[in-house]
Amino acid sequence: MSRAIWASVSGLDNHQTWMDVLGNNIANVNTAGYKDGRYEFKDILSQSIQGAAPAVQGGLGGTNPEQIGLGTTTGAVTAITTQGSLQPTNVPTDIAITGNGYYIVSDGTNQHFTRDSVFQIDGAGNIVNSATGLHLQGVVADQAGNLQFNRGLQNLSIPQTANTANNTTAFDIFGNLDARSVNPVNQQVTVLDSLGQQHTVVLTLSPNGVGSGNWNVTATSPDAQGTITVNNGPLTFNSTGQLTSNGTLNLTFSNGNPWFIPGTTTGSNATQSAVNLVMNDGAVGSLTQFALQSSLNSQAAPSNPNGVGNSAAYLKSFSVDGTGVIHGQYGNGTSRILGQVELATFANPSGLQRIGQNDYDLSANSGQANISLPGSGLSGSIAQGNIETSNVDLANELAQVILAERGFSANSRMITTSDEMLQDVVSMKR
Repeated sequence: MSRAIWASVSGLDNHQTWMDVLGNNIANVNTAGYKDGRYEFKDILSQSIQGAAPAVQGGLGGTNPEQIGLGTTTGAVTAITTQGSLQPTNVPTDIAITGNGYYIVSDGTNQHFTRDSVFQIDGAGNIVNSATGLHLQGVVADQAGNLQFNRGLQNLSIPQTANTANNTTAFDIFGNLDARSVNPVNQQVTVLDSLGQQHTVVLTLSPNGVGSGNWNVTATSPDAQGTITVNNGPLTFNSTGQLTSNGTLNLTFSNGNPWFIPGTTTGSNATQSAVNLVMNDGAVGSLTQFALQSSLNSQAAPSNPNGVGNSAAYLKSFSVDGTGVIHGQYGNGTSRILGQVELATFANPSGLQRIGQNDYDLSANSGQANISLPGSGLSGSIAQGNIETSNVDLANELAQVILAERGFSANSRMITTSDEMLQDVVSMKR
């Protein structure tokens, strides 16, 4: 009977531990990224009264061992790492993971891992966890938007500085020049210098004799400190109106700092690359000469959309795509890559050590962190504007609370019954 009491005491202790696990799960039912804990029992070493005996050929059959268990203890408290539901928030810094990956966060000295998808931009422009201030890590980009994988994991940020200006290097020109024309045709092109200032360049296409198929091209600008030279001219067309000369005109500038500040006669230290004017880009059309009214157009080359350049501008917004690439949108309509989130996966994510604040550390049984880009392997992808909710199943937890309470009650009743039996034995002496 004493064994029954001690076995039931272990049952009371461990049903209380089970209730503690359930209570923690229920307490975290609304914690972002929380992973449910599952309690498992195991029995304690049994006391053998009689060992097993084998069957004897032609004699008695075998007998099983006779053992009395000594109670129960905690077998394991296992983290259930299944995906939690996504809750849309439309907040750009809420970036949930759909898959098995974990965010890599840093306190400046140590790295930790989390499924908590609630981030914010701090006063210095860093992307940090809203609750802990830990830095989100990934691959940073340079000023040109090139990801710097060779630098390894770095703290990600959203730079609030102006986007770099880029000068114009290319344009497409297409349309028709009237084969009957005796008058020059003008086409204006807007050119951006290295500081992002806009300058108007006027291209003048003059027929070199009516019907000759030859056109001379010159370029001028009210903002030019020197001369603009047009190379690869003149333009020539065959009898079917098709361009036969070089399909690219090249504008070069006579001074190292060729521009005045627009609208003034004050020199600017802005520089200017040579500008290519492509006239046979099949994606938009070619320059032709037919007996048809002259009509010219210019636009960015589809093969080189950055060739038109851009002015400097401040960041207006940012977005994170499914592969974790952070895109910055600027006031001048341009977009630049600011960085890319990286994720960690583990051979045994249930083996990660909880350290509080929704964060985890490596343990001896988690395996090392495998760093990969979202959208590749098992890491999963990023869902911007969403929070991953807790994966706790509240109905299941409450059902287990009932089982834990009944198990605790049954063990307490067993202790009471065993006590009454002992009392009966003591009473036999009377």
